Amino acid sequence: MRIRSTLGTLAVTLATAVLFASPAMAKGGGGGGGGGGGGGGTTVVAAPCATVNAWDPAVVTVNGQPVVVVHVGVFSSCLDEGRGAQPPLAVAMTATDSATGAWLSADVKMGGVGQSTFDFSVGTLTATPPARTMTLTVTRSNGQLQYSRSMTLAEIYQAAQAAA
Repeated sequence: MRIRSTLGTLAVTLATAVLFASPAMAKGGGGGGGGGGGGGGTTVVAAPCATVNAWDPAVVTVNGQPVVVVHVGVFSSCLDEGRGAQPPLAVAMTATDSATGAWLSADVKMGGVGQSTFDFSVGTLTATPPARTMTLTVTRSNGQLQYSRSMTLAEIYQAAQAAA
């Protein structure tokens, strides 16, 4: 009986460690900040189960005003067992102040398995956009980061105008 109890405790401990591992550790880093990962051993990095296969900024007209929208295509093969009816992905566009890094807003959309397209309105087109950094993230329901991309609002506006 003692062996069965010890094995059960070991299994729960390992499952908990995997559940709470940071995305930095999943990408081969040492967890926490910075980039030092090192120190002996072999790190096996799993391929992401979700990929961004389209990033298309565009200018559209809403109520007579030019608005910049980013059309994002995501393909997911993520299956999170034991999560019930929860969608497997959160696709988020977060705005932060470029100078201070202060959080300003976020638009989060939930996605399922297969190909999905998400539209994020990032602002009214102006000659001088505010100093904002826009970050797109795709995260599994278990917290594992699948994709991240950051651009300034000015870069997004410029790409949208070039595509028009």
